[in-house]
Amino acid sequence: MVGIAKRLQRVSIKNIENLRTKYYKLLKGSKYITDISMGLLIKEV
Repeated sequence: MVGIAKRLQRVSIKNIENLRTKYYKLLKGSKYITDISMGLLIKEV
């Protein structure tokens, strides 16, 4: 279980980075999406 969690964590960090850059371009730097994605990342960790 720990191995799976670590792998998911690594993948989700990359995904969040990708999502953040996409949404920053779309929303001109709106913090809302970033806050949600960071919250999800913190919950997973």
